[in-house]
Amino acid sequence: MAEAFIANNESLPPPKTFNDSLSLNEIKTELKNFTDSEEYAKISNVLGLGWSAGDVFVSPVAWLQRILGWLVTALAISLGAPFWFNALKKILSIRSSESGGGTAPQVVINTGEGKKVA
Repeated sequence: MAEAFIANNESLPPPKTFNDSLSLNEIKTELKNFTDSEEYAKISNVLGLGWSAGDVFVSPVAWLQRILGWLVTALAISLGAPFWFNALKKILSIRSSESGGGTAPQVVINTGEGKKVA
């Protein structure tokens, strides 16, 4: 949304200024105008939360995808923060060990007998 705003506007819109003595009806009218605006519709559903009338009447496949998404989300939440922090720690430790060369260096001792002892 921010990138679209920047692409469509060269500068910020001027802020609205109101008199200090707005009546209750004027305040209600301004709030109604804002909540009915397209700008409010864009920002009020940033995370995809909420339903509109058209969201209910979709295909059965879309409903199955939604239900599967809800179940996966519920499972992830039910595991709790300690599980996810430990999983993240393990992933990061695996990643750091791979980038460090993998195995620890070995020391080879020459005994002079033609055998190498590790």
